[in-house]
Amino acid sequence: MNKKTKMIMIIMLIAICAFSIYQIFYYLREDNANKKLNDELKNIAITIKNQALDQNDITESKEDIIPITVDFDMLKQENKDTVRMDIL
Repeated sequence: MNKKTKMIMIIMLIAICAFSIYQIFYYLREDNANKKLNDELKNIAITIKNQALDQNDITESKEDIIPITVDFDMLKQENKDTVRMDIL
């Protein structure tokens, strides 16, 4: 290989590495922002019940089975696309 070809390959390698580092940084920045937003929404809309569930108690009520409550009205204010889905 001549000098010119080596130089082009080195420049291409540096460009590829720089682009990869940029993509990784952008992904991590977005992931961190999403985690912060999720934590903020959890603090606003989710309340954890302080009752301890007894393994021997069998109840039929959803409120007794699920130890959290979610304020869907508050979530709807934050995002109009919020949909409530009752699983139980």
